[in-house]
Amino acid sequence: AMSDDFWYIRKTAVSNTKKLAKIRPESTFARLKLLAEKDPKSSVRAAAINALSSHFEEKIELSFLNKRAEDRSFKVVSACLDAIYAKDKNAGISKAQELEKVENSSLLLTIASIYAVEGKAKRGEFFESTLENTTGFNKYHLLVSYGEFLEKQGDKVIEQALPSLTKN
Repeated sequence: AMSDDFWYIRKTAVSNTKKLAKIRPESTFARLKLLAEKDPKSSVRAAAINALSSHFEEKIELSFLNKRAEDRSFKVVSACLDAIYAKDKNAGISKAQELEKVENSSLLLTIASIYAVEGKAKRGEFFESTLENTTGFNKYHLLVSYGEFLEKQGDKVIEQALPSLTKN
């Protein structure tokens, strides 16, 4: 199914590789890596990155993930950023900082979820500026991450956040 002509079948097959990764790890790893690099559909490439990160976190190289993070699709870049952070927190934070100025809501929401987990007070500026420029349903997801971030903060950071939270 990972070789099917229809992209959605490939994506579905990739998303359901948990058992296959245990039964045939070498061939599954190789196939997922190939799909992450060369599949014409970004949804399949992103799903392959997610599967590699989930099933082969110890085996997947940071250099591979960083190379894939140069993809033209923000969906793939977001998947790579999550995978990099899962493998190496410091490398993930560095990559997130590099990508902060990219104007793509999917990518910014991924960065927000990473910063929410990290919880450093200096990330408040990122949340403030991103909140100003986010609209629609994405604002809800951003506010969830912002709330998770604020749970880890002291009174000073929370007080600084109140004006933007009451306006949004």
